[in-house]
Amino acid sequence: MTSREIVRRCIEFDAPPRIGLHFATDPLDGRIWDHTDFAFVCYSVDPRFSRKAGESEWYTEWGVKRRAITTPIGEAVEHPLGGGWDSFERYVFPDFDHPSRYAGMKEQADRAHAAGKYVYGSIPSLMLLPIDLRGMQNWFLDHALEQENLGLLLDRIVSIRERIIDEYANAGIDGAITWDDMGTNDRVLVSPDTF
Repeated sequence: MTSREIVRRCIEFDAPPRIGLHFATDPLDGRIWDHTDFAFVCYSVDPRFSRKAGESEWYTEWGVKRRAITTPIGEAVEHPLGGGWDSFERYVFPDFDHPSRYAGMKEQADRAHAAGKYVYGSIPSLMLLPIDLRGMQNWFLDHALEQENLGLLLDRIVSIRERIIDEYANAGIDGAITWDDMGTNDRVLVSPDTF
């Protein structure tokens, strides 16, 4: 049974022989596992915004300035929509319609499938990205004071996510993943009803 079939069975609760494994990640306590049932294939980031080697500060394609403080992905230190919602109408979203974003994905997915892997790609988050765009304090206040504007921002991000997912489906990619830190170790940041 291929890795792809094992993962499919896990997702569909169809009597998998084991859980899907994904250990081909960063070393843990100096140990590297080389087994994975997955292959990651993703849209391309606008090359004008790729972080250059050695840079400690850079701008993302979303207009967020990041600074490497404690992690390689850095912390958002400038928020393009942080000055107020009046800038939202002028804000330029990254172009996810450009074909270059998706060039080569089908071939990568086909190679991974030929190796028996379950193929996934990432999509922008609905919490961390808005926090980066607005700033954490604004994001908290938006849930109480600016729900309509926050909703408009989330609608735009959802439409971008849908566009990416369509391209993933066209390339034969099996699934999409996103991640958000929706809480601390003992509670959520925003109640599910409010969010």
